Amino acid sequence: MNTGFGQSCRGYVLLKYLGYPKVKILHGGYAAWTAAGLPITTEVAAPPQATFPINPSAASILVDIYAAGGSASR
Repeated sequence: MNTGFGQSCRGYVLLKYLGYPKVKILHGGYAAWTAAGLPITTEVAAPPQATFPINPSAASILVDIYAAGGSASR
């Protein structure tokens, strides 16, 4: 989500709406991070498994295309 205007904001709003508690937006994106000389790595992170409570009303933004008679195949 670091290309195109507003994508990080849409991701932030969606994750907050779903109930995810730790969402941040990096002003300036990856370019600003590296320009500030902050650490980067190519190693794949292995974060511990975690859960968080979701907002039950968030289901209202989801659409089941199969139940709605969509033509997509499963």
